[in-house]
Amino acid sequence: MANTPIPVAVLNKILSGPGILLTGILGSALPSLVPTAGVYTDDWSAVSGWTELGPTENGSQFHDTATVEKMYVAESYYEVSNVVTGREASIDFALAHFTATNLKNALNGATVTVTGSAGTTNSKVVPPAIGTETRQMIGWESNDHTARLIAYQAFQQGAIEPEFRKGATKALIACTFHFENASPSAWEFNLAGTARA
Repeated sequence: MANTPIPVAVLNKILSGPGILLTGILGSALPSLVPTAGVYTDDWSAVSGWTELGPTENGSQFHDTATVEKMYVAESYYEVSNVVTGREASIDFALAHFTATNLKNALNGATVTVTGSAGTTNSKVVPPAIGTETRQMIGWESNDHTARLIAYQAFQQGAIEPEFRKGATKALIACTFHFENASPSAWEFNLAGTARA
């Protein structure tokens, strides 16, 4: 049997690559969600409140999990219903840029005090007092500009455990942002073009 090339229409539906991660001030306006010629062409950084988080160790991973209780009756070995009792959504990644700004985001709103200038610049990062943490928005866009994830209210719950070792080991800022209930929803995916419909 001869090798048959995979049709372009099939390849266009595959999504790969790390994309870009962004953080937004809670309540920030969104970039345009109207594609041009099947892709998103506007720049998130042109929208007030959004900034890129920078490169990651291994990209990011999105999770959405429902907690379900199974309902049984004595007359059936199979469940007769599945009742959703909760839902959890999150995204995790490890940031490669070890900066005061990324530490602030990972600590849910640390205080950053910058003194000096140029070669004498010092950025002091102090974690927020318990109960004063802030929420933020999280954005993600695919490399091919056909997919955008928006989390309207997120709280970082991952352990911050950078490793300071010899060799090529990078000190990473690991994050797991959990999405909270917000308006209009906890999160949404926007997919551009007919191939993603």
